[in-house]
Amino acid sequence: MYYNFFIVVISSDMTSKICDFGTSKLATNTTQMSLSGTFPWMAPEVIQSLPVSELCDVFSYGVVLWEMLTREVPFKGMEGVQVAWFVVTKEERLTIPSTCPSPFANLMKECWQSEPKDRPSFKEIIPILEKMNGNGSLRDETNSFLRQKDEWRKEIDLTLEKLSRLEKNLNLKVKELEE
Repeated sequence: MYYNFFIVVISSDMTSKICDFGTSKLATNTTQMSLSGTFPWMAPEVIQSLPVSELCDVFSYGVVLWEMLTREVPFKGMEGVQVAWFVVTKEERLTIPSTCPSPFANLMKECWQSEPKDRPSFKEIIPILEKMNGNGSLRDETNSFLRQKDEWRKEIDLTLEKLSRLEKNLNLKVKELEE
């Protein structure tokens, strides 16, 4: 038997979207999982083929939340293996713009903790989202954030440029070792 975790996202206009992070596993006593899925959304423990739990989907949820807020592609322009290396080895995460409303920024940071035990469970995330949904000033702050995209998009671009430079340096070192 397989099981999978789905997230239902409800927007302000009450549109529901079902998300599947593509990390289903065989429902047995094992906690091992084969390497399947898409690197930008994968938790470090999934990338490393370490024991996993539902908390790997929490990591992925943080990436989806980032996508919904920024309307950007995570690690745009980077190869999956390079993303995996940055996430695991360098503990790089997606850039959270400095003007992102703090409740969203804090939730993403919590979802992206390297250690699964340090991430909130979905049971803990639901009340956080419910509280955020009832916060009218957060709605206004989020709308303001979205209107300022040109400003905070530069922050994301700077991170991508930094990672691209690291990637080029790494490729040069690999070539040197091959010679």
